[in-house]
Amino acid sequence: MSKKLTDKQSVFVREYLIDLCATQAAIRAGYSPKTAGQVGFENLKKPEIEKAIQKAFKERAKRTEVTADRVIDELAAIAFANMGDYLSIDEKGNVQLDFTMLQEADLRALSKFTQKHISKLDGSDIIETKFDLSSKVNALRMLGEHLGIFKQKIEYSVDDALAELIREIDGNSRGLPNDRSN
Repeated sequence: MSKKLTDKQSVFVREYLIDLCATQAAIRAGYSPKTAGQVGFENLKKPEIEKAIQKAFKERAKRTEVTADRVIDELAAIAFANMGDYLSIDEKGNVQLDFTMLQEADLRALSKFTQKHISKLDGSDIIETKFDLSSKVNALRMLGEHLGIFKQKIEYSVDDALAELIREIDGNSRGLPNDRSN
């Protein structure tokens, strides 16, 4: 049987969902700003609070219909957007914007779209269209991280880490530059 949350802990959970910052959530929940960092950290480790946060995340996901699949689909639309899908080339080799064949995913990859009507002195009009695609690099990085394709397997023992720390401390205490070539 799980412990019931105190009023302050319940407020902490609600506030944590705002920005996922335990320190700020603790402050907004009424904990002392001086100890909010530690209290927030400790609260996140408490099983009953962790369970309440997970439940709140699930309820919000259900309510907003935001799922991991939808987020991944959106990232994929951005990551795999192709500028060529927005253009056509006429028989003379001129490049023209062409949005007639765009699919929904292509439209979701747009981050900015503007059109400006320009009247020329000869009475003709020009429509200037500009658009930007969302950052492919960021979307690819996020997808790659999600899929775990950027993880490196690092063989690093506790002894290696301790030796590295001692070298850094020793080098810094003598005012020497850190030598990481060992």
